[in-house]
Amino acid sequence: KISNSWDLCISQISLNNFDNKKAINHLTVALDTIKKLGWEPQGLIYSNMAEAYHNIGEDANAYQYQKLYSDLRDSSINKEKMKQIREMEVKYQLSEKDGELTRKELMLTRQQAKIKNRNLWIGGISVSLILLVISGGIVIYNIRRRQALKQELIQLQSIMEGEEKERTRLAHELHDGIVIRFSAVKMNLSTLPNKHISLASSRDYNDIIESLDEATKELRKTAHRLMPDMLLEDGLAEATFYFCKTLMQHAGPEIDFQHYGDLPRLDPDFELSVYRIIQELVQNVLKHAEATHVLVQLSYNESQLNITVEDNGKGFDSTDATVISGMGLRSIRARVKALNGYFDLQRNPGKGTIAYLEFEKQAGSCESIT
Repeated sequence: KISNSWDLCISQISLNNFDNKKAINHLTVALDTIKKLGWEPQGLIYSNMAEAYHNIGEDANAYQYQKLYSDLRDSSINKEKMKQIREMEVKYQLSEKDGELTRKELMLTRQQAKIKNRNLWIGGISVSLILLVISGGIVIYNIRRRQALKQELIQLQSIMEGEEKERTRLAHELHDGIVIRFSAVKMNLSTLPNKHISLASSRDYNDIIESLDEATKELRKTAHRLMPDMLLEDGLAEATFYFCKTLMQHAGPEIDFQHYGDLPRLDPDFELSVYRIIQELVQNVLKHAEATHVLVQLSYNESQLNITVEDNGKGFDSTDATVISGMGLRSIRARVKALNGYFDLQRNPGKGTIAYLEFEKQAGSCESIT
């Protein structure tokens, strides 16, 4: 085999060097060796023999070897074609199997896609139903909550109206009943010295007259506080000023009233409710704060009424439920809520308290609660 390869190489070199006879000799040796070994000749040997004979002018030999080369090439081509055909058949069969598998996989994929889409639709519908139920629940909750708040505000208004009616009744009873009777008693007692001359110089008698006079004045003041005529006649600012002035004369602490803006007359029920809130805040300061100075400030700007009640007292602990309840904050918050207002209380133990309120109201009218 090595010798055969060597002869082929020498023959190729000889052809390249135009030594055709030497090439023919080596090619003949190689061809004989191949035949002895029973191998199939290579097309290159026949091709080189045909070329060598052609180069030396022996066209008959050249034709013979060219024909052998062509036959061998055609045989090789046929074998290659058969091989290719068999390979193609195998590939076709594999392709058919792959196609079948592909079709099955495609059908499976389509079925899975349908199932997935169906699950997505089911999931989407389920989520939509859940969201719809939740939204409906929220709407129903909000409606019920608004109804509950509306009912609560109506109850608060009813309570305050009942309280005001009771205050009015007590005020009229005190002013038109008890105060008049006290005045009548005082007049009758005042005429006694005309009949009993010794009473005119009696200290006990004069003390009784003086005590009765003070009691009558206090009853009259109480009646005015329950139903302040000045509030109905002159409005919120004047009534608050008079209340602070009167309270300062008897209570002790300095009460400073400040008024900013042109406060118009508002709805009487609204003015009365705000006046009660101011009364409650100031009286809480006098009862609990131990303050020496109280500031009451009213400020009106366009349609907003701002109220501030500030003191320099001891303040209180916001965690003490007893103190909070005792200061009447629950009543104040209820009134503010019923008026759609805002209430903030800043308390600093040892540094005083600031109560701040805001109300949105139009002059001459009171917003209805809806």
